[in-house]
This record gives sequence, structure tokens and C-alpha cells, in this order.
Amino acid sequence: MKHPRSVICPSASARLSVALAALGGLAGALGCALEPDPGSDCDDTEAADGADCPNCTDSSGGDSDDAQTDSRGASETESSTRGDTEQGEEEAGSGTGPEPPLYDDPLVYVAPAHGDEVVATAWDGERFAVNCGGFGARIDDLSDPADPQDFAVIPGRCQNLDFGAFLPGGERMLYLAHHGDSYGGHARLEGHVVDVDGPVPPDDPWANASELFEFVDAERLFEGLVWRDHHVFVTEHQRGLEIFATDPLTGQLDTAPVGGVGALGALGNAIEIALVDEFAYVADAEGFIHVVDVAQLDAPALLSSTPTPGSPRHLDVDQGRLFVALGGDGIASYDLADPAAPSLLSQQSMHGSAQAVDADGELLAVAAWTYSAVHDAEDLSLLATERVVPYPDFEQDLAVVLDGTMMLVGEWEGMHVLDFQPGVTAPDAWIDEELFAFEATEASDRVVVIENRGLEPLVVSEVYPLHESFSVLADLPMTIAPGSKGAFELAYAPPAPDSGAAILVIETDDPDLYHASYQVGLVAQDIWLLDVGESLTEDYAFLDPLGLEGLEGKVLVLSYFALF
Repeated sequence: MKHPRSVICPSASARLSVALAALGGLAGALGCALEPDPGSDCDDTEAADGADCPNCTDSSGGDSDDAQTDSRGASETESSTRGDTEQGEEEAGSGTGPEPPLYDDPLVYVAPAHGDEVVATAWDGERFAVNCGGFGARIDDLSDPADPQDFAVIPGRCQNLDFGAFLPGGERMLYLAHHGDSYGGHARLEGHVVDVDGPVPPDDPWANASELFEFVDAERLFEGLVWRDHHVFVTEHQRGLEIFATDPLTGQLDTAPVGGVGALGALGNAIEIALVDEFAYVADAEGFIHVVDVAQLDAPALLSSTPTPGSPRHLDVDQGRLFVALGGDGIASYDLADPAAPSLLSQQSMHGSAQAVDADGELLAVAAWTYSAVHDAEDLSLLATERVVPYPDFEQDLAVVLDGTMMLVGEWEGMHVLDFQPGVTAPDAWIDEELFAFEATEASDRVVVIENRGLEPLVVSEVYPLHESFSVLADLPMTIAPGSKGAFELAYAPPAPDSGAAILVIETDDPDLYHASYQVGLVAQDIWLLDVGESLTEDYAFLDPLGLEGLEGKVLVLSYFALF
């Protein structure tokens, strides 16, 4: 059974790179552990050997005497210049390949918040944010977004969630869903009463929430969840969509469904849902958006099934448009002039893997696994990006909420508050490669390409590896004009680091959090490649000191990531 919200890796490649210490030392060195629970983007460790550098900028601002060189005396990286124009726009330079987009970078990091193995985030629109994950739900009080307070903890495991009604006593209902797994038992729906008027508990984060009910059913794989008008709408993979009534006074769930659609296969793999008026839009991981008429709750009807240009992960509806996160296929928008028949407006590819979307007016927020972004809701053009996890840890942004200019990012290890501030202009450093892999026994080199996607010049002041087996050839400081690219050479010579891994540090004047000191993972190990569907033989026994028998369970993890 597929549970895409929590397991999608950013690469669309069907190949999985497996290094010698993938289950041990490498994971520790690069902060990317392969755990039984999803939360890794360790695949695609291959790096292009001898990559070219289209539109490389002139590395002005530094003399050759200051350049870092290695013992091989490699030649300087070829570069080309681009002329400045008014307002920071750049004329096209020499080289090949598409021009990187230019934009100001107004997505500003505000503060960290709480979460554990976050895969979904909900916002009540005023004060409370809830993060749903492998260790239950964490409720944060965002009365001051710059200083989130841990308000309540709900233990267990949680895959999706939504706020319910206010109860007569002023409490707020919170409904949680989980599809079930080997760690959390059977699939279940839960209802919790949250004392929203209670104080922030200094020592007892469990005090402000109490469980009202737990509905456990092994036959239902609860996944997407939306509450509206005292009803919970739940997607259940092959069972499709079911609707449950809740008591207006107590919030209690009636476990006998009011109605449903898809149990006989009309919906192939229903995972997410958005409600607008009498229409439910259901994301089907098989590659469809289904429109269901829910005007009559006891007789919902499937109206249409629209193919999507990729496998949908998440969706949102705002101002007559439907937005869909398509994993490695980027994002797409649909016109809902006819609500029963979505019409594709635009599709936008992107770096990373779009896991969740949330629109508000002119803006669209995207959780793109290794970073989060704001796009123009009209044409899907990129406006800003931001990381929320320090390098070299692998970021895993799986959920996002946008309210005005405030953006809540649900990252695997917590939640983060960002703010979109139009008018901020800055350089923006971007490196496509997040991991450079070398064969442990062979000396070789790579070209590291840095893009400046901002509207101000970017200065790269220092570049240095944190291990003597690696060296760089770079003319520093390197000034990269807006819309241009710079490059330097990265070399490896045996012996490999004891752990097989190291870090490359790139110091820039990018004001974004974690971009001022850009850090990239380096690996020097024997690389083995597996194709999806191949069987593990004794050749792969190196993955565990106990041989293939010791890989029981771990093999499933490797397949897990390769399949998505």
C-alpha cells in the first residue's frame, strides 16, 4: 500500500545509489539516517563528472595570488561575463542551457516551532498551529509568530489532521487520522478536545488536550482528512472517500459512515482531499484528480476524473483555482470555472520534489522536500526560496500552510515560521547538487556550479573542504552577477575519510539562513547501483555485517525510497 505524503524522495530517478556505509557511518556524517520510518533523500548520490558551466560569471574581485589551488595545478575555470542593465536585469551571456530565473528573495526565516516526524500541518487561522507526525501531534501557540510556544502534545502517531467545531464549553475539537503501520498498529481516527483558553503549560504539555475517542479499523487506511459542518471527510486509499458525522455538542464520531464513494474501485488510490462548496477534490496517487459531488452527504457522486501530469501528493483550492503538488514533476494549477471539470492552466517544474501546496490570494506556498518556496499563484513563477535546516543535514519539508504573508513549514524534525516580505532584494545562492560522490580508490574531480538567482551580486568569499583528501581550485573572492553562474573545481585523491564522508563549505554573502555558509556533502566510497525490481544477491552483503540475513527489514527501506 502506498502512503505518498510521508515517503516521497525528491528524485524522479528510478535508480538508488547504495554506498558502503549507507546504514551507518555515512548517515551519521551527513545527517541522513535510513530509518524504518520515511524521512530521507539519500538517493541520487551520483554527480555528473566534468559538468559544464553555462553562463559562468567573471570571478572578479580577487587576484590570482589569493586563489586556492591543489597540488595537481589544475587550470582555472573558464568563465564568461554578463553586462549589467538597469534594475538589476542581466543581458543573456555566453554558454548553453536555460537561464536561471531572477527574483528578489523576500522569504525571511522568523522562528522554529515544535514537531516530531512532521508530515502534515494545520492552522486555525488565528492562534494555533498543529503538526502531525510519527510522534503524535504538537500544538503551538503562535500568538507571537516570532516566539512560538509549545501549547499541547497529543501522543501516538498521526498522518493527517483538521480542526473541528468549538464545543459549548469553549474547547476546540481536533481530528487526527493515521493509516496504520508496524509501529503504530491499525489505522484509526481520533478525536481530541483542546482547551484553547488554557494557559501555555510550562511543565505539562499534555494538560491542554484530552482524547475523546479512538476509532480503530484495520480495513480502513485513513489518510486525507477534512472537517466541515460537523462531518469528517476521509480518504482511504483503495476504499476511496468516506464521510462520518460528528456530534455538534460533544464532537463524538459516529463510526457508521454517512456515505462514501470509491469502495468498488472508482477511486484508485485516494490520498488527499480539499472541499469547496458542494465539491470534494480528491488526489489519487495513480495520477488523477477526482471531483466528487458531496451536496448530498448520504449519496456522494463521482463527477469526473482528470489525469494529472505526474502523481499528485497534495492539493489546495483557492479563488477558483486548484493547485496540485506533483512530487518530482513539480506543481500544476487548474481552472475551476467549471468546478466539476478542472482544466489544466499551467505546470511548473522545480528543483526538489513538491510534497504540499497552500495558496492564499496571489501567492502559492510549496513544500519541496529539500527547501520551501513561494510561487506566483497566477503563472506559478518562482518568487522566493528558503531552507529551514542547517547544512549539511538533509532537509525534508513535507507540509506547508500560507496565511497572508506568514508561511508555516512542516519539516520532518519540526515546524518553522517564515514571512514573505515583498520588496526585499538580495543575492540568492543555489547549488543543484547536494551530494558529490567519488569512487574511494580513484582520484577524480568535479565541477561545482553556483547560481545567483537573486537581483543583487553574490560574493563567494571562501571555499574549503573539511578533509585533506579533498581540495579545490577557485579564484576567490568570486563575484557572481544576478542571473549568472560561477564555478570551481573540486578534486578528490585517496585515501578516503574514515567515515567515507566529508563536508565542503562555501561561504557567501547570501543573507538567507544557512546560505551564508553553504555546505555540501562529499562521499568517497565504493558506489553500488540498484535498479528498481532487481534482487539483492550476496554481492550486496556488505550492507550489513551479518550478511543478507541482517538486512531483513532494511531491504524494505531501500525499496521504499527507490519506488517513489
